[in-house]
Amino acid sequence: MRCAVCGTEHADSARFCGACGASVVPRCPQCGEATSPGLRFCTRCGAALEPDRRSETVEDPEPSAERRRVSVLFVDLEDFTTLAETLDPEEVRTVQSRYFETARSVIARFDGTLEKFIGDAVVAIWGAPLAHEDDTDRSVGAALALVHEIGRLGGAAARHRLAGRASVATGEAAISVGSVGQGMVAGDLVNVAARLQGHAPSGGVLVDEITRLLAPEAAMYEPAGELQLKGRARPVLAHHARPRDVPAAGRGTHGGPFVGRDQELRELVELFDGVVRDHRPRLVSISGIAGIGKSRLAWELFGALGARPAPIAWHAGRAPAYGENITFAAVAEMVRHRIGAPGDTSSELTRRQLAASLSELVRDDEERRWLEPRVAALLGEERLDAFERDELFAAWRRYFERVSEASPVVLVFEDLQWADPALAVDECDLAEP
Repeated sequence: MRCAVCGTEHADSARFCGACGASVVPRCPQCGEATSPGLRFCTRCGAALEPDRRSETVEDPEPSAERRRVSVLFVDLEDFTTLAETLDPEEVRTVQSRYFETARSVIARFDGTLEKFIGDAVVAIWGAPLAHEDDTDRSVGAALALVHEIGRLGGAAARHRLAGRASVATGEAAISVGSVGQGMVAGDLVNVAARLQGHAPSGGVLVDEITRLLAPEAAMYEPAGELQLKGRARPVLAHHARPRDVPAAGRGTHGGPFVGRDQELRELVELFDGVVRDHRPRLVSISGIAGIGKSRLAWELFGALGARPAPIAWHAGRAPAYGENITFAAVAEMVRHRIGAPGDTSSELTRRQLAASLSELVRDDEERRWLEPRVAALLGEERLDAFERDELFAAWRRYFERVSEASPVVLVFEDLQWADPALAVDECDLAEP
C-alpha cells in the first residue's frame, strides 16, 4: 500500500504512513468510515466510493511516429582517433568538449535539432519536430558553418590541425515525435548521410541530389559524380557544397525568359535615373507572395544597370529568418561584400580590409577614426552596445554616402518579412538624404 501524500510504500496492515503520518487506509468521503480496496459503496452510509488508484502505475505514452521529409546532417572529425593517441587524456577531453559545444551552438543557430553524438560524430536534423519552408537551406548552411568552425578549433588541439567532414541528405524518414535526443529519426536516410560523409573531402561538405535541388541558393555546388556507398545497391548522385563567394547581388542564375514584369523593370530603371539626376535617394518596396518573382526582378535590375558604361555600387543583403545577432545582418552583409571580407574571414583580416576600405573612401583622418569602430561593430568586431543607436546608424549611413561619392549606390534588402523591426527603421534611416 502506498501513501497518497508522500508516496511511501507500506505493508497492507499499516494504518498510518511512517514517513509523513498521514492515514494510508482508504476512507469514505461522506462519513469517514474505513473501507476496503475494491468496494464501490460505503458499508456504513452507502455513499459511492471513488476508485482507489493509488496502486495503479501511469505509463508514459508512447511517442507518436510520423513520416516526414527531413534533412539529416552528419559531421565527423577527421583522423581524431590518431590525433587522440598523441594527446594527453585531458587535452582530448578539452578538444571534444569544445567540439561538441561548437556543434550545439551552430545547430542551434540554424534552428536544427541535435539528434545524438556517436563517438566524435554529430547527427542533427531539420524538419522535425518543427518544420520550416527553408529547412534544407538551414541544414546546408549549418554544415558549411560547422566544418569552418571545426577548422578554427585547431588551437585547442595542442596546436594540431583539426578538420571535419560533413554531409547532408534529404528525404523521407520515420520520426518519433516526443523523443528528442532518444532516436527521433529512423530509416535509411541516416545511413545515407553517414556513408556520404565518409566520401567528403577534408573540411568539405557533400550533399545528395535532393538537397541540392531543394536548397539551390544555400551554397555553390560542384558535381561529385555518382558514389557507390557501402551497403547500398544503387549509387548516390552527390555534389560538393561550398560557401558562396560571389557578390550577393548576383545570387542565383534565374534561367528562363523574363516574362510579365517589363513595366515594373522600366519603372525601377526610371526611379534610379531620377535618383542620379536629382541627387536624392528613393525607397522602393517590392512585395508579393513567395515565388512571384521579386528576386528575379531585382536580378534583372542588376543586369540592366550593370550593362551601362557608368559604374554602379550595387549592394544586396538578406535578412535571415534564424540565428544569433541577426538584427542588422543584411546591412553587415553589404559592408562585408564592399570591403571583400565574407562571413568566414578571420577577425584580423576583416579589420585590415575595413581599414583599407575606409582609407580609400574617407580622406579626413578624424572622420575615418570615428567611422571605423562603429562600422566594425556592425561586422561583429566591436560591441554594439558600446555606442548609441543614433550614432551607429549615422556612421553606417555615412559609410554608404562616401561610397556614393564615387558612383551611385543601390541597397537591396531581401526577405524583409524575416527582418527584425529595428532593421526596418534602420533601412529608412539609410535612405534619408
